[in-house]
Amino acid sequence: MNILYIHGLDSQPNFERMEVLRNMGHQVRALHLDYRNRPDTYSVLRQECLDQGINYIVGSSLGGFLGYWLGEDLGIAGLLFNPAVYVKPEEAGFQAVALGKCPSRHVVLGALDEVVDPIYSWNYFDQINNDPTFQRVIQFQWLGHQIDIHTFQSMCHWAGLNES
Repeated sequence: MNILYIHGLDSQPNFERMEVLRNMGHQVRALHLDYRNRPDTYSVLRQECLDQGINYIVGSSLGGFLGYWLGEDLGIAGLLFNPAVYVKPEEAGFQAVALGKCPSRHVVLGALDEVVDPIYSWNYFDQINNDPTFQRVIQFQWLGHQIDIHTFQSMCHWAGLNES
């Protein structure tokens, strides 16, 4: 698969995570995004997906939020870690699209996340669970906002990324 990895706010592409995906046989693209100073981030990522033929998105936190909406907009499956779904698309510089175009999504939530409210996220994904998207949401009671490499790798397997 051709994967776009989208990092979180005030972060950068995580090369260790990208290497996990490459070792599973995938092509991995990642942009270093300055969310605070680049209000057109969504359109930049959208164009990257179109130009590079992206067919899977892995995103974390704000990157998970953007991955969620890109998946719905472009019909791309994804694995999202603690996605910041409380952010409104308009606040991030784009308009929401109709739900149901994303073929599948796997969502990983940390119950101890102090950055992105896991209860809000759980409720959000529970509310949209009746759209045509195949969706699985898992919450770990011991996990916070940061995703260690072992959890990342395990969740890539859970999402079926090892079956390229």
